[in-house]
Amino acid sequence: MLKAFEDLDNAGKLTLRYDLGLWADETKGTEQIGRFKEARDKYQGELYKIDTIKIFSDGVGDNQLVWDQEILEETVAALDKEGFRVYIHAIGNQGFYPSGNSLDAFEYAAKVNGKRDSRHVITHLDWVREDDVSRFKDLGVIPVPQPAWFGNDWYDDVRVEELKNLNRMNSYFEAGIPVASSSDFPSTDTFKRDMYPLTGLEVGITRLDPDKTTEDDLNKVVWPKEKASLEDMITSYTINGAHLIFQEDERGSIEAGKKADLIVLDKNLFQIPVTSIGEAKVLMTFFEGKEVFRHPNY
Repeated sequence: MLKAFEDLDNAGKLTLRYDLGLWADETKGTEQIGRFKEARDKYQGELYKIDTIKIFSDGVGDNQLVWDQEILEETVAALDKEGFRVYIHAIGNQGFYPSGNSLDAFEYAAKVNGKRDSRHVITHLDWVREDDVSRFKDLGVIPVPQPAWFGNDWYDDVRVEELKNLNRMNSYFEAGIPVASSSDFPSTDTFKRDMYPLTGLEVGITRLDPDKTTEDDLNKVVWPKEKASLEDMITSYTINGAHLIFQEDERGSIEAGKKADLIVLDKNLFQIPVTSIGEAKVLMTFFEGKEVFRHPNY
Protein backbone atom coordinates (compact mmCIF):
# COMPACT_ATOMS: atom_id res chain seq x y z
CA MET A 1 0.00 0.00 0.00
CA LEU A 2 2.79 2.42 0.88
CA LYS A 3 4.48 1.71 -2.44
CA ALA A 4 1.18 2.48 -4.18
CA PHE A 5 1.00 5.84 -2.40
CA GLU A 6 4.58 6.53 -3.42
CA ASP A 7 3.87 5.74 -7.09
CA LEU A 8 0.64 7.76 -7.19
CA ASP A 9 2.29 10.72 -5.50
CA ASN A 10 5.24 10.65 -7.87
CA ALA A 11 2.84 10.53 -10.83
CA GLY A 12 0.86 13.51 -9.52
CA LYS A 13 -2.34 11.47 -9.26
CA LEU A 14 -3.28 12.06 -5.61
CA THR A 15 -6.20 14.44 -5.09
CA LEU A 16 -6.17 14.34 -1.29
CA ARG A 17 -3.51 14.83 1.37
CA TYR A 18 -2.87 11.60 3.28
CA ASP A 19 -1.45 11.46 6.79
CA LEU A 20 -1.10 7.72 7.23
CA GLY A 21 -1.01 5.70 10.43
CA LEU A 22 0.80 2.41 11.03
CA TRP A 23 -0.72 -0.15 13.40
CA ALA A 24 1.12 -0.94 16.63
CA ASP A 25 1.01 -4.59 17.75
CA GLU A 26 0.13 -4.84 21.44
CA THR A 27 2.34 -7.93 21.77
CA LYS A 28 5.51 -6.19 20.58
CA GLY A 29 5.61 -2.99 22.60
CA THR A 30 8.65 -0.81 22.00
CA GLU A 31 10.50 -3.37 19.88
CA GLN A 32 8.53 -2.37 16.76
CA ILE A 33 9.49 1.30 16.88
CA GLY A 34 12.62 0.76 14.78
CA ARG A 35 10.46 -0.59 11.95
CA PHE A 36 8.13 2.41 12.23
CA LYS A 37 11.08 4.79 11.94
CA GLU A 38 12.35 2.99 8.84
CA ALA A 39 8.94 3.27 7.17
CA ARG A 40 8.67 6.94 8.10
CA ASP A 41 12.09 7.68 6.63
CA LYS A 42 11.30 5.83 3.41
CA TYR A 43 7.76 7.00 2.72
CA GLN A 44 7.47 10.78 2.86
CA GLY A 45 5.98 12.32 -0.26
CA GLU A 46 4.50 15.57 -1.45
CA LEU A 47 0.91 14.60 -0.58
CA TYR A 48 1.37 11.65 1.77
CA LYS A 49 3.46 10.93 4.83
CA ILE A 50 3.75 8.64 7.81
CA ASP A 51 3.85 10.50 11.10
CA THR A 52 1.25 8.53 13.03
CA ILE A 53 1.05 5.24 14.90
CA LYS A 54 -2.38 3.71 15.57
CA ILE A 55 -2.97 1.89 18.85
CA PHE A 56 -6.09 -0.02 19.90
CA SER A 57 -6.63 0.47 23.61
CA ASP A 58 -9.87 -1.54 23.54
CA GLY A 59 -11.84 -3.62 21.09
CA VAL A 60 -15.43 -3.13 19.98
CA GLY A 61 -17.96 -4.06 22.64
CA ASP A 62 -15.46 -5.86 24.86
CA ASN A 63 -15.02 -4.30 28.28
CA GLN A 64 -11.34 -4.99 28.47
CA LEU A 65 -8.10 -3.30 27.52
CA VAL A 66 -6.06 -4.65 24.62
CA TRP A 67 -2.73 -3.47 26.04
CA ASP A 68 -1.18 -4.03 29.40
CA GLN A 69 -1.25 -0.51 30.87
CA GLU A 70 2.45 -0.41 31.75
CA ILE A 71 3.47 -1.55 28.28
CA LEU A 72 1.04 0.94 26.73
CA GLU A 73 2.56 3.80 28.69
CA GLU A 74 6.13 2.77 27.87
CA THR A 75 5.32 2.39 24.17
CA VAL A 76 3.45 5.70 23.93
CA ALA A 77 6.33 7.46 25.69
CA ALA A 78 8.88 5.87 23.34
CA LEU A 79 6.84 6.84 20.26
CA ASP A 80 6.41 10.36 21.58
CA LYS A 81 10.16 10.64 22.11
CA GLU A 82 10.71 9.72 18.45
CA GLY A 83 8.31 12.48 17.34
CA PHE A 84 5.41 10.26 16.25
CA ARG A 85 1.80 11.29 16.71
CA VAL A 86 0.01 8.53 18.61
CA TYR A 87 -3.58 7.86 17.57
CA ILE A 88 -5.48 5.71 20.07
CA HIS A 89 -8.75 3.87 19.44
CA ALA A 90 -10.87 4.01 22.62
CA ILE A 91 -14.62 3.34 22.45
CA GLY A 92 -15.55 2.10 25.90
CA ASN A 93 -18.89 1.22 27.42
CA GLN A 94 -20.98 2.03 30.47
CA GLY A 95 -18.56 2.06 33.39
CA PHE A 96 -15.57 1.27 31.14
CA TYR A 97 -13.47 4.25 30.06
CA PRO A 98 -10.39 3.35 27.99
CA SER A 99 -10.16 7.04 27.09
CA GLY A 100 -8.95 7.52 30.67
CA ASN A 101 -6.29 4.82 30.28
CA SER A 102 -5.19 6.49 27.05
CA LEU A 103 -4.90 9.87 28.75
CA ASP A 104 -2.85 8.18 31.47
CA ALA A 105 -0.43 6.99 28.78
CA PHE A 106 -0.13 10.47 27.27
CA GLU A 107 0.36 11.95 30.73
CA TYR A 108 3.16 9.45 31.37
CA ALA A 109 4.80 10.39 28.05
CA ALA A 110 4.69 14.08 28.95
CA LYS A 111 6.21 13.30 32.35
CA VAL A 112 9.04 11.25 30.85
CA ASN A 113 9.79 13.37 27.76
CA GLY A 114 8.48 16.78 28.70
CA LYS A 115 5.42 18.40 27.16
CA ARG A 116 5.55 19.25 23.46
CA ASP A 117 3.13 20.18 20.69
CA SER A 118 2.47 16.53 19.90
CA ARG A 119 -1.21 16.67 18.88
CA HIS A 120 -1.78 13.09 19.97
CA VAL A 121 -5.28 11.76 19.36
CA ILE A 122 -7.95 9.62 20.98
CA THR A 123 -10.60 8.54 18.49
CA HIS A 124 -14.16 7.15 18.75
CA LEU A 125 -14.22 7.87 22.52
CA ASP A 126 -17.92 7.15 22.93
CA TRP A 127 -17.34 7.25 26.69
CA VAL A 128 -15.39 10.04 28.40
CA ARG A 129 -15.65 10.98 32.06
CA GLU A 130 -16.47 14.59 32.84
CA ASP A 131 -13.24 14.97 34.83
CA ASP A 132 -11.19 13.80 31.83
CA VAL A 133 -12.33 16.62 29.52
CA SER A 134 -9.92 19.05 31.18
CA ARG A 135 -7.11 16.50 30.80
CA PHE A 136 -7.48 16.66 27.00
CA LYS A 137 -6.95 20.40 27.26
CA ASP A 138 -4.03 20.18 29.70
CA LEU A 139 -2.20 17.49 27.72
CA GLY A 140 -2.92 18.91 24.26
CA VAL A 141 -4.63 15.66 23.23
CA ILE A 142 -7.18 15.98 20.41
CA PRO A 143 -10.51 14.11 20.60
CA VAL A 144 -11.68 12.72 17.25
CA PRO A 145 -15.29 11.53 17.49
CA GLN A 146 -17.58 10.31 14.72
CA PRO A 147 -20.64 12.60 15.01
CA ALA A 148 -22.65 10.58 12.49
CA TRP A 149 -22.82 7.86 15.15
CA PHE A 150 -24.52 10.05 17.74
CA GLY A 151 -27.98 9.28 16.38
CA ASN A 152 -27.58 5.50 16.42
CA ASP A 153 -29.54 3.32 18.85
CA TRP A 154 -26.48 1.52 20.19
CA TYR A 155 -26.89 2.92 23.68
CA ASP A 156 -30.65 3.06 24.18
CA ASP A 157 -30.25 1.17 27.46
CA VAL A 158 -27.86 3.70 29.00
CA ARG A 159 -28.70 4.71 32.56
CA VAL A 160 -29.80 8.32 32.83
CA GLU A 161 -26.93 9.25 35.14
CA GLU A 162 -24.45 7.93 32.57
CA LEU A 163 -25.74 9.95 29.63
CA LYS A 164 -23.52 12.91 30.46
CA ASN A 165 -20.46 10.78 29.67
CA LEU A 166 -21.73 9.50 26.31
CA ASN A 167 -20.72 10.95 22.93
CA ARG A 168 -19.42 14.27 24.13
CA MET A 169 -19.17 17.10 21.62
CA ASN A 170 -20.17 20.49 22.97
CA SER A 171 -18.07 19.83 26.09
CA TYR A 172 -14.93 19.95 23.97
CA PHE A 173 -15.87 23.23 22.33
CA GLU A 174 -16.76 24.80 25.68
CA ALA A 175 -13.36 23.72 27.05
CA GLY A 176 -11.52 25.26 24.09
CA ILE A 177 -10.31 21.89 22.80
CA PRO A 178 -9.76 21.68 18.99
CA VAL A 179 -11.96 18.61 18.52
CA ALA A 180 -11.71 17.20 14.96
CA SER A 181 -14.67 15.30 13.54
CA SER A 182 -14.25 12.28 11.29
CA SER A 183 -15.90 9.14 9.97
CA ASP A 184 -14.85 5.54 10.50
CA PHE A 185 -15.20 4.73 6.82
CA PRO A 186 -14.45 2.18 5.41
CA SER A 187 -14.26 -0.01 8.51
CA THR A 188 -17.65 -1.55 7.73
CA ASP A 189 -20.16 -1.22 4.93
CA THR A 190 -22.92 -0.32 7.42
CA PHE A 191 -21.43 3.17 7.64
CA LYS A 192 -21.68 4.18 3.97
CA ARG A 193 -23.54 7.38 4.75
CA ASP A 194 -21.30 8.14 7.72
CA MET A 195 -18.31 8.90 5.52
CA TYR A 196 -20.16 11.99 4.22
CA PRO A 197 -19.18 14.99 6.37
CA LEU A 198 -22.58 16.62 5.92
CA THR A 199 -24.17 13.69 7.74
CA GLY A 200 -21.82 14.33 10.63
CA LEU A 201 -22.60 18.04 10.59
CA GLU A 202 -26.31 17.35 10.91
CA VAL A 203 -26.09 14.70 13.62
CA GLY A 204 -23.55 16.69 15.61
CA ILE A 205 -26.26 19.34 15.90
CA THR A 206 -29.35 17.13 16.34
CA ARG A 207 -27.86 14.01 17.98
CA LEU A 208 -30.70 12.11 16.28
CA ASP A 209 -31.01 9.56 13.46
CA PRO A 210 -30.66 11.56 10.21
CA ASP A 211 -32.85 9.11 8.28
CA LYS A 212 -35.86 9.50 10.61
CA THR A 213 -35.63 12.90 12.27
CA THR A 214 -37.91 15.81 11.41
CA GLU A 215 -37.92 19.35 12.80
CA ASP A 216 -40.65 18.28 15.25
CA ASP A 217 -38.25 15.73 16.77
CA LEU A 218 -35.47 18.14 17.69
CA ASN A 219 -36.58 18.46 21.31
CA LYS A 220 -36.50 14.70 21.83
CA VAL A 221 -32.72 14.34 22.19
CA VAL A 222 -31.89 12.68 25.51
CA TRP A 223 -28.83 14.77 26.41
CA PRO A 224 -29.17 18.17 24.71
CA LYS A 225 -26.20 19.72 26.56
CA GLU A 226 -23.84 18.04 24.08
CA LYS A 227 -25.58 19.43 20.96
CA ALA A 228 -23.10 21.54 18.99
CA SER A 229 -23.76 24.56 16.78
CA LEU A 230 -23.41 24.46 13.00
CA GLU A 231 -20.49 26.87 13.23
CA ASP A 232 -18.65 24.62 15.67
CA MET A 233 -19.38 21.49 13.66
CA ILE A 234 -17.99 23.07 10.49
CA THR A 235 -14.89 24.10 12.44
CA SER A 236 -14.44 20.51 13.61
CA TYR A 237 -14.46 19.25 10.02
CA THR A 238 -12.21 21.96 8.56
CA ILE A 239 -9.63 24.03 10.40
CA ASN A 240 -9.49 21.66 13.38
CA GLY A 241 -8.78 18.75 11.05
CA ALA A 242 -5.99 20.76 9.48
CA HIS A 243 -4.69 21.58 12.96
CA LEU A 244 -4.58 17.87 13.84
CA ILE A 245 -2.06 17.24 11.03
CA PHE A 246 -0.08 20.47 11.58
CA GLN A 247 -1.52 22.02 8.42
CA GLU A 248 -3.61 24.86 9.84
CA ASP A 249 -1.31 27.49 8.31
CA GLU A 250 -1.76 26.00 4.82
CA ARG A 251 -5.33 24.71 4.67
CA GLY A 252 -8.53 24.29 6.66
CA SER A 253 -10.01 27.73 5.96
CA ILE A 254 -10.53 29.90 2.88
CA GLU A 255 -7.94 32.65 3.23
CA ALA A 256 -5.45 34.42 1.00
CA GLY A 257 -2.14 32.58 1.00
CA LYS A 258 -3.59 29.16 1.86
CA LYS A 259 -4.08 26.13 -0.36
CA ALA A 260 -7.36 26.39 -2.25
CA ASP A 261 -8.97 23.27 -0.79
CA LEU A 262 -12.71 23.89 -0.90
CA ILE A 263 -16.09 22.62 -1.98
CA VAL A 264 -19.19 24.20 -3.50
CA LEU A 265 -22.54 23.09 -2.06
CA ASP A 266 -25.98 23.26 -3.63
CA LYS A 267 -27.44 24.88 -0.49
CA ASN A 268 -26.45 27.45 2.12
CA LEU A 269 -26.33 25.32 5.28
CA PHE A 270 -27.19 28.31 7.45
CA GLN A 271 -30.46 28.89 5.57
CA ILE A 272 -32.00 25.41 5.61
CA PRO A 273 -33.54 23.28 8.39
CA VAL A 274 -30.83 21.47 10.35
CA THR A 275 -32.53 18.16 9.54
CA SER A 276 -31.81 18.82 5.84
CA ILE A 277 -28.08 19.42 6.16
CA GLY A 278 -27.22 15.78 5.51
CA GLU A 279 -29.04 15.91 2.16
CA ALA A 280 -27.01 18.80 0.78
CA LYS A 281 -24.92 17.88 -2.26
CA VAL A 282 -21.37 18.72 -3.19
CA LEU A 283 -21.36 20.32 -6.64
CA MET A 284 -17.62 20.89 -7.03
CA THR A 285 -14.44 20.03 -5.15
CA PHE A 286 -11.13 21.86 -5.51
CA PHE A 287 -7.81 20.56 -4.22
CA GLU A 288 -4.95 23.03 -4.15
CA GLY A 289 -6.82 25.15 -6.68
CA LYS A 290 -7.54 22.36 -9.14
CA GLU A 291 -11.01 21.03 -9.85
CA VAL A 292 -11.01 17.34 -8.91
CA PHE A 293 -14.76 16.68 -8.79
CA ARG A 294 -17.87 18.04 -10.46
CA HIS A 295 -21.39 16.72 -9.88
CA PRO A 296 -22.74 15.20 -13.13
CA ASN A 297 -25.82 17.45 -12.92
CA TYR A 298 -23.85 20.65 -12.38
